[in-house]
Formats: sequence, C-alpha cells, structure tokens
Amino acid sequence: MTGEANPVVVAGVHLADLPTERDDLWDFADAWINAHGAAMDTWDREHAWATIVSAINPDWVVGLTERRRLQNRDARDRILATLAHHRAQRAAQNTWPAPLPTHPHPGQQIRLMFEGELSEPFTVTAHQGRTEEHLVLRGPCGLFEHYFDPYNTYPA
Repeated sequence: MTGEANPVVVAGVHLADLPTERDDLWDFADAWINAHGAAMDTWDREHAWATIVSAINPDWVVGLTERRRLQNRDARDRILATLAHHRAQRAAQNTWPAPLPTHPHPGQQIRLMFEGELSEPFTVTAHQGRTEEHLVLRGPCGLFEHYFDPYNTYPA
C-alpha cells in the first residue's frame, strides 16, 4: 500500500472498497480470488486473500478450518441469543392460559400445544375415541383423534 488517501490493496481494490465486518470481508476476499485467481498459483492466491483481509484486520487472517469454526460458533451463538430473546419475550408477556384441569366435554373449544405454540381452536366432538383418554376433535381438516394431556390442552 502507498501513502495515498485511498491506497490500492490488490489490483483493482482500494482500501475504501473493503467491507469492515469480518464475514463480509472474508466473502469479498473469496469473490476477488474466484474472479482473479485463475492464473495464480496456490501461494499467490493465499497471499492475495491474506493481503485483502489484513488491510482491515490482520487478526482475521486465518486458515479455512479456523474460519469455518468461527463462523459456525457465531451462527450458533446468534441462534441461541434469538431463542433466549423469544423465551424472555414470552415470559414477559405471560399470555399462556392455564391448561384444562378436567377432561373437556363435547362442543367445547380447545387448543393444543405443538412445539411450544398453541394451535388454532378445535372442537371436541361426542365421538368415542380408542380409550376414554382419547378425544375426537374437529378441525379445519376434519376429524382426528388426540390423546388428552392436561398439560398440553388449553381452553380456546
């Protein structure tokens, strides 16, 4: 690089053109190598990639294995942070109704808990299930049988 205000990092790339976020910079360097590295040998491609990345932060010049490990760790951390945020929001809202304490009766509207979400309302029918603990419910797709679980059955 020279002493100019917007120095050239590699052919056709000025310092001001480079992203400042780590993953964006890595993607930029990869794209530049893919577009311009066909005539280079492996060492020249690696050197050009390192030159692009180190222009923003020399600590970000890492091998591919370490790069993938860091990206996977960051993605996992973002997912866990999002889940914690949603759980905290739900706890703060405290909008969950109390589960049904008794077996629902025909005609009653209920909701079922599926994967942490309350379903759309279903109507309990008078039809006989396989056992007394099975409910026959009417929903948008017709009749279906569901085991009555007082911890996952809520009033509509």
